[in-house]
Amino acid sequence: MRPHGNGRDQPLSVPKQMPHSCSPNFLSLLLLLLSLVLLTLQVTVTSYWSALSLSLSKPQPKLHFDPHNLHFPLKPISPNPLVPPVSSNLTKLANVTPNVDSHGPYHNWELFALDFREMIKNFKIFVYPDVHANGSDSNSSFARVFLPHPNPYDPKLGNYFSEHMFKVALMASPLLTTRPEKAQMFFMPFSINVLRNDRRVHSEHSIANFVAQYVERISRECGFWNASSGSDHFYVSCHSVGRDAASQHWGVHNNAVQLTCSSSYFQRLYVAHKDVGLPQVWPRPAEKVLNPPHARCLKKTEAGRRGRITKKKERNKERKEGRKEGRKEGRRRRRRRRRGAENEERKKKKKEEEEEEEEKEEEEEELRRRRRRRRRAEKEERKKKRKKKKNPPALLPQSASLCIKLGPAAIEALERRSLHPEPPNSFRHRLAFFAGRVQNSRVREELIALWANDTSMDIFPGKPTFPYEEGFRRSKYCLHVKGYEVNTARISDAIHYGCIPVIISNYYDLPLANILNWRKFSIIIHHGDIGLLKDMLLSISQDMYLSMYRNLCQIRRHFRWHRIPRGYDSFYMTAYQLWTRRNMHGFP
Repeated sequence: MRPHGNGRDQPLSVPKQMPHSCSPNFLSLLLLLLSLVLLTLQVTVTSYWSALSLSLSKPQPKLHFDPHNLHFPLKPISPNPLVPPVSSNLTKLANVTPNVDSHGPYHNWELFALDFREMIKNFKIFVYPDVHANGSDSNSSFARVFLPHPNPYDPKLGNYFSEHMFKVALMASPLLTTRPEKAQMFFMPFSINVLRNDRRVHSEHSIANFVAQYVERISRECGFWNASSGSDHFYVSCHSVGRDAASQHWGVHNNAVQLTCSSSYFQRLYVAHKDVGLPQVWPRPAEKVLNPPHARCLKKTEAGRRGRITKKKERNKERKEGRKEGRKEGRRRRRRRRRGAENEERKKKKKEEEEEEEEKEEEEEELRRRRRRRRRAEKEERKKKRKKKKNPPALLPQSASLCIKLGPAAIEALERRSLHPEPPNSFRHRLAFFAGRVQNSRVREELIALWANDTSMDIFPGKPTFPYEEGFRRSKYCLHVKGYEVNTARISDAIHYGCIPVIISNYYDLPLANILNWRKFSIIIHHGDIGLLKDMLLSISQDMYLSMYRNLCQIRRHFRWHRIPRGYDSFYMTAYQLWTRRNMHGFP
């Protein structure tokens, strides 16, 4: 063995190697990978924000488009910006408050006016696009069903004018929005009248299937229907087949709001608190000047625009006029004294004028005497004829109501009219007017059988012998009698021409009934009281009739449609009905 020395001869110790995980090469690689990930993330975020800023800086599309030409994407419709060019018009319309009598035809005008202004400022309606369109030009085979009518004033539309005018007015109104998240109501723009005239889906069952498929599609492709179960959706129908349009879809029947002209409590698919009665209007030009109620009432009607003038005010008015006339007469006397020679000439002229007036009065008095003699003679002749004929002529049965023959009294009245025709611009001298078909209504048959021979009323089973509009102009009361449906356009026609409506239609949910007090400008009679019709009309006093006539003149604006809607017209009044139903909850 070698001896131990100073340690230089000892063997060198080898250092231990570190584990592989802690080697410097591995740490550097790890840091490099981490830096690459951070750099990639930074580039991605930068490119995203730059693309977003470029998309926001692009010019916005034009907003004057028709929402019907849009298409449903695969996801819910994204909101589009809406430029408010009609804000000034909205403010102007909201601030319009016409002069309305607090005791007029409204339940509570002040409360209604406040809520109406709130609606004008805040209410928004979104119109669904045409889901069946194949392109932006709406060349779909069912495009006509959804698009507005090109000529809503076409006379062929007739009773269905309101259905098309609502859509036309909505497209031009400031209530329309293209941002569905801001809308309180959603409009499904299919037209029942167009579907009825389409050979592919003209039957009631096919129309109901079409509506059900349409609702299924919008509920599948958009989330608006599903959010409320359809309680904030509505559609319009004036055709009688529209009452069955919701029969194939549970949600449309129970939740969606139906704007319908045939608003009847008796119909199983009409829900009074949910659905809305639409004013049924015939396309007619505006009647600017109404025929006065009666010759004796003309002065009261003109002077009573702001209320009936009392006798005390009339006496004060006469005194003031007498004082003015006295002052004028004093001035005339002073002038006569100054003018001298001219005074005598004026006196002569005045005497001549007075003599002419006296002669005219004498002639008129003579004419009156002749008329009285003629009336007495006619009265005596009638009495003689009544004594000779003890049994009065019996009325024809209801089956022969279309070919009714007038009795002797009616024939005499017609002869008197032919001998002494009335002037064309006469006052409302006829008590009541009705003209219409009787085949589809038992109530109308009873009306014709009872009152067709009455000489004070114009009751016709079909077309009248004079122009139809003339019957409304010359009558005090115009009858609205239930036909196949509870509704007809006769109510709006009567209001249009200033004739007091007499409504003989049970179960009719009258339009705008939550705003208008119909008993203040119309008469509502039960079917069973047709035999008392004349007695009920004659029992109305002259003051009551004038009050109803003035109220009727106030509400005429609510039964007019315009292409561009105006304040308190039919469109805005119907929109208010939707406004009151905006928070309804539907059945899930």
